[in-house]
Amino acid sequence: MRERRRQSSSPLPGGPVIIAPDLWNEAGNPRQSLTAEETALLAAISSVVRFRKGETIYRDGDPADAVFNVIAGVLKALQASSETKKHIVGFAFPNDLVSLAQQGRYVNSMEAATPAMANKRGSRTGGGSVRLSSV
Repeated sequence: MRERRRQSSSPLPGGPVIIAPDLWNEAGNPRQSLTAEETALLAAISSVVRFRKGETIYRDGDPADAVFNVIAGVLKALQASSETKKHIVGFAFPNDLVSLAQQGRYVNSMEAATPAMANKRGSRTGGGSVRLSSV
């Protein structure tokens, strides 16, 4: 994965560095987040999972024990604003990686917005961490 290093305007010398993938190619089209080789490597160590429209993939606060690479369909990230209301905070499309976590717990819920398939890698599929590219 190609990445660019961009330094923030931090007033402290040696301040934070933001590392972000180059999301657009020279023609102005979106770039895939994973190369074909990285996608193949991830698929080789993952399980393929299928979701029905509306099916919950994980819930806010659940242990973050898997990462998902969307193969087909659309997923939606949801954030609860109260016990009864949820807001859509993002979408995941084919080739997107999803599994936003903090301190070992998912920070949002993820649902299938359409019927979907994904490669799943995590403790229930063999465990261990996955490093796709070096920085």
